[in-house]
Amino acid sequence: MYAFLVLAAWRVLQELSRLVGRTRPLYLAVALMGMVALLYQGKTGGELVYNHGVGMARATGNAKHLAQQAAHERTAGLFIERQSD
Repeated sequence: MYAFLVLAAWRVLQELSRLVGRTRPLYLAVALMGMVALLYQGKTGGELVYNHGVGMARATGNAKHLAQQAAHERTAGLFIERQSD
């Protein structure tokens, strides 16, 4: 996120100053690297969500199953504690 803020400030400086204006090829290279990094991050995040279900347990029906399982484990734990008393 900060990389794009720096790129925006750099672009404004290019318009205001002729000295900074000469750095246009460098600016374009850095902007291209930022775009590639952003696309890679989006691709990786998409794979984690859609292929592996990362972060989806609470947002889908799977959460209901996990809640039922946790409730079952809690009641089983109470049953074990009562037997040991």
